[in-house]
Amino acid sequence: MRGLSRLRPSKPKYNTTWDPQPVLAFVARMQTLDLKGLSRKLATLFVLATGQRLQPISLIIVSGIQKSEDGLRIFIPDLLKTSGVRRPQPVLMIPFFENANLCLGRTVEAYLDATRNEEGFFCF
Repeated sequence: MRGLSRLRPSKPKYNTTWDPQPVLAFVARMQTLDLKGLSRKLATLFVLATGQRLQPISLIIVSGIQKSEDGLRIFIPDLLKTSGVRRPQPVLMIPFFENANLCLGRTVEAYLDATRNEEGFFCF
């Protein structure tokens, strides 16, 4: 069994990756949005910008979002599928960008402003 990895090295799972540019161009064109459109834009930017799976994104709560001058810090308090005993919980660092149409931080702020008076405000 020794040297087997040299004889048959592992291959990548995928040979190609997809180009996110068409998705970013579509999201950048989204201007005035209702709550449904804003939610879709937010979810798309979250997945593209953070590389997280949907489970951590679904566990974000408003009290876990801290705003600073240069961006947002989002703490995930609940246990994840990938959580371990001595492994720290993830903290998402979201910087602010100049292009407001593609800025995840500004989209989070817009979503929070739009849902501030909604019934389920305490979570996404």
